Amino acid sequence: MTQLQKRQAIDALDPASAPLQDAATLQQRLTQLLKQWAALPNRQAAEAHERIQSLEDELEQASQKLQEDPLTGALNRRGLDVAFARDMSRAERQHQPLSVALLDLDHFKRINDAYGHDLGDEVLRSLVQLTRRLMRPTDGIARMGGEEFMLLPDADANRAWGVIDRLLEAFCHQRVMHQGSGQRVAATFSAGIAQWCVGEDFAGLYQRADTALLAAKQAGRQRLMHAAPCTKSDKPHA
Repeated sequence: MTQLQKRQAIDALDPASAPLQDAATLQQRLTQLLKQWAALPNRQAAEAHERIQSLEDELEQASQKLQEDPLTGALNRRGLDVAFARDMSRAERQHQPLSVALLDLDHFKRINDAYGHDLGDEVLRSLVQLTRRLMRPTDGIARMGGEEFMLLPDADANRAWGVIDRLLEAFCHQRVMHQGSGQRVAATFSAGIAQWCVGEDFAGLYQRADTALLAAKQAGRQRLMHAAPCTKSDKPHA
């Protein structure tokens, strides 16, 4: 490798030397540069190592962004899949309970129609921000799409009920200001809560929570409902 090639290899390690589009691009660059690194002299290799570390950090950040809903900062469906698989594995390994709460904002279309989508977006963001303030860092929140969210309380169904009930009360009292009129707008949500059973897949758990959510809507909204018991032979962790 010539001195020019060595310098080009080191320059290529600089994250600012080329536009980085996504995690796949970062991973491809990192793989190529790690191969080049082995051919560099010690001093230059040490310098290159620092830049490789910077690129690895950037790759980690890009990967996290791929799991994040850009509007609210909650997990997206990809991120939810990762979080649920992790929490399910931990719950099974440690014999600990795991529940989900499926939330849907009540009459959200009316808010969008009356005040515009910008305020509707702010309502969605406010729910995520409030959830993160009131719940533990280990309790995830994901946006399923539209105005539907899923929470992952690290608790059994009864304790999860208490957590979500406090969240509902706080959210009902929260107001988002409409910039045009100065009016403060309130919103509510309904939720279905289901406790995971050992051996149950995500689709089955989601269906039970969704059925409970529908029952909460039909019962008048702004309320919670427990899901039907798991039909698996395995029982939920106590």
